[in-house]
Amino acid sequence: MPSVQFYLLGQDPSTGHEIEVNSSEISDYDSLRHLVAGYFAVLEPSEIDFSVDNNTLEDVSEVINSQQPVAITIDGKQVRDVPGPAGFP
Repeated sequence: MPSVQFYLLGQDPSTGHEIEVNSSEISDYDSLRHLVAGYFAVLEPSEIDFSVDNNTLEDVSEVINSQQPVAITIDGKQVRDVPGPAGFP
């Protein structure tokens, strides 16, 4: 079963997760989105897209066969910190 390194765009790729992607169970893009959303606590999987070198991957096979870490974008943008005051020290 192939493993793919995923990370949140805007963060260092080393902070990501290596996720096993079973191509017989993950047959479509939405299934892949749901799988990855569970690892990264993304509440709305339909907003997830995948990219490598600023190129959006539009097919599950492109993601599975990627030799580089795959960036996760939310609504086509990098992940950012939640706005608001700093937390307690």
